[in-house]
Amino acid sequence: MKKYAAILMMSTALLAGCACKDPMGASCNQETKKVMATESKSYFAFDSSTLSSADKMELDKVVKRLKKHPDEKIRIEGYTDITGPAAYNLKLSEKRAMSVANYLIGNGISADRIEVEGMGVAGSAKDNATAAERAANRKTVIHFRM
Repeated sequence: MKKYAAILMMSTALLAGCACKDPMGASCNQETKKVMATESKSYFAFDSSTLSSADKMELDKVVKRLKKHPDEKIRIEGYTDITGPAAYNLKLSEKRAMSVANYLIGNGISADRIEVEGMGVAGSAKDNATAAERAANRKTVIHFRM
């Protein structure tokens, strides 16, 4: 089976009425401490939880952001495509999320700021009908919270 390169893509959404900007370009609301709408996504090769060097470079931006905002916490969710048994996919999704968490911890982010959960195939953005859709579902998502 063809392996897909791991790619880290950043997407941001702005919250109305915010006065500050973080290093990744997202807004924050100092007054209400709302959950951030910013997400960081890592995409993985089939049956893999290994981060590429490109992923690590992008995660360095997350490290920078978290160091700048010491009260901010994150939730890392791992996902898989539908290929394989559900129990295996759940474990693989946990490994993917832990791979990201371990990288952040190894770069100075306290583990008590990180929540990790393997989601398996739950919440798949695509329907897994094609190879491209399955590849899009092999990911981790980071949610930032103030």
